[in-house]
Amino acid sequence: MIIGLLLRFIDLPTFLKGDAWPARTVIALILVFSFAAATMINVDDKALTALKDVTLIVVGFYFGAAKAAEQQKEKDKKTDETKGTAHSKENNPPEIR
Repeated sequence: MIIGLLLRFIDLPTFLKGDAWPARTVIALILVFSFAAATMINVDDKALTALKDVTLIVVGFYFGAAKAAEQQKEKDKKTDETKGTAHSKENNPPEIR
């Protein structure tokens, strides 16, 4: 039922395109939904514990990588701004009156 509701809200042709979702997002979603499904159908405790551990690790790496990418973008933006002001001073010499 949960998967049916999810598919109802997702535009499936767009979702299935290769460039629509990064691979790590698809893997994280598959693991999270697998863990949720395994919990609902009362899977063996050892298997459920192993699946939970793998899911937590993958989700941790997912959010860690997303945060690192965001920090790198901010760093690149600051670097570009610094270079932009340096270039603008070089290209525009002070006016002599």
